[in-house]
Amino acid sequence: MSQIVIWESSYGSETYRDGSYGQFSGNLYSIKIVVAALVDDFDSEIKEIYFKGDGEYKVQADQFEKKVATGYWTFKFRIARRIMGQKIDEEFKGKYYFVTEKGTMYTFDQEGQEFIYNVQTFLEGFDKMKNEL
Repeated sequence: MSQIVIWESSYGSETYRDGSYGQFSGNLYSIKIVVAALVDDFDSEIKEIYFKGDGEYKVQADQFEKKVATGYWTFKFRIARRIMGQKIDEEFKGKYYFVTEKGTMYTFDQEGQEFIYNVQTFLEGFDKMKNEL
């Protein structure tokens, strides 16, 4: 099996607009995850990578950077929105799946456990980052 590394690379918020005419503005909070793998360990080129659980999120092969023998894929999970005084939390639970050009599927999880990205993950990661500074 290929050596795969996953790390949370950033925690942030951005302003967004909503409504049929974009008349409402609010904040969007997200976690950016970077997945890295030694691509030479797979049986062929990686065609796509999924994060799948409650929902499915795909990254196509042309959307990743290949540096030497390592591929990097970036996922951005929107974990909360605030608009007009309302807070809407979202949670993503799942595993990563790599699909090669030959059709082989590789699964990556946390020793049998799903990855969880939610407000709690955001706050813990943000605190850790803050303490490191």
